[in-house]
Amino acid sequence: MPSPSQTNPRYRSAAEEPFLRQREKDDKLRRASPGLTRGRVFLIAITLSTMAWLLLVFQPSASPKPSKIDPASITSVEPTLLDYGEGNQKWTWKLPANLGGLLRPHVYSEMCRAARRASDVAAGHGRHAHHGYYWVDEHFLNPRVEDEAALRGVCERSLTYMLDSSDPGLGGMLLGLWSAYGLAMSENRTFFVDDSNWSWGTYATYFLPKKPTCRPPPPNLVIPCLNQVPHLLVAHSTTSATFGHAFTDFFEDARKMRVQRQHKIFALARSGYESLFRLRLSPADEEAVEVRKKQVKEERGNEKVLAVQIRRGDGKDKAFEWRGTGHVPVSRYADLISAASAAAGGNTTVLISSDDPAIYSLPEFVNYTPAQPVPSSPTTRSRLPGGWTRQTFENARASGSEAVTDLAREYFRDVKILGETASGLFCGGNGNTCRVLAVIMGWQTAVEEEGWVNVDDGRGWFGIDW
Repeated sequence: MPSPSQTNPRYRSAAEEPFLRQREKDDKLRRASPGLTRGRVFLIAITLSTMAWLLLVFQPSASPKPSKIDPASITSVEPTLLDYGEGNQKWTWKLPANLGGLLRPHVYSEMCRAARRASDVAAGHGRHAHHGYYWVDEHFLNPRVEDEAALRGVCERSLTYMLDSSDPGLGGMLLGLWSAYGLAMSENRTFFVDDSNWSWGTYATYFLPKKPTCRPPPPNLVIPCLNQVPHLLVAHSTTSATFGHAFTDFFEDARKMRVQRQHKIFALARSGYESLFRLRLSPADEEAVEVRKKQVKEERGNEKVLAVQIRRGDGKDKAFEWRGTGHVPVSRYADLISAASAAAGGNTTVLISSDDPAIYSLPEFVNYTPAQPVPSSPTTRSRLPGGWTRQTFENARASGSEAVTDLAREYFRDVKILGETASGLFCGGNGNTCRVLAVIMGWQTAVEEEGWVNVDDGRGWFGIDW
């Protein structure tokens, strides 16, 4: 007689054998497929462990991503010449794919000079030929990237304007920035600003940055000087290449005379002002400007607003008659303002701005109104005795970033108030700030109505001084 254990097989509990089913009603099926035993489980575990170990030991190691190269470590770049035989030569730029940012401004300047030499060599002649602004160098090959994934979301065409500390003047910065923006728009490029080399701090400290709909290109694809490249770099150090003779020849209107020839160049800068400066100051500064403009209007009623901007310091006027001091005498400003005021029937308000704090207290200007109210406590103007010089700027930098920021913010507010309020403005036209003010006034007011007056040599408005 069979024992109870033979007729009633014992089902193992989960605690005894967790890898087996807890209930098996078909005993025949169980005998046909005996299932997992402890030995088999152990064997499977050993096999899986061995396979995992082999994969860890023998799988090819993933190549680590190369670390980013510090742009400051690259002091020069030479073009790459490619010889395809039978006199067929090409040239290109090969910058490191892992470049950690844009190069230093002086390197881009040297690249412009090297580009001219490489182009001449590839073309087979020994001296540089002069070409039009949009001439295409058939021997040049655009840089390429090996990893196409790096280009996902990147703009097809772009222009990056580098805020360049080699020229710390804010007037030149604004004129270059606005003109570069206008150029980018005319060439259907997305516009970017790089402030990694700017001694005034960050662009967003002073302005509301525009938000592009695509990503900036990798730094190794950003190339100076050649207008045919998809991603162009423009900086003060490359001014002669981008805004030099070829630019002037192309954008000046040869059918017009004198300042009228400049209307296309003026329009480029005006486009930059409209998009990057008008209503684009930081909120606190924008509010201060609007409050001041409203205050001037309410206090003076319907009086015509004239303005005078007097520069001192490093900025030198160019007319031969001022060769002794390098500056237009204050008496000339006062005489011109008096004549303009008399022509308006004496019903005028005169706003004044200067980089030299002593100007405001001169007897010739005692009845003029400062562009911004002069507070009782010392202001940032006291940091510029005698006007703007590179040395006073370096002194301000040494005293802390806030001093530099305050100087710049005061400057931007001044030019905005003057340019957007005055219908007549007197300044030294060879100074960048003076020409910036004309752009803010607009072509109609500044040029057509002759509201902008160059008190220096009488020359009409012109763009970037290259």
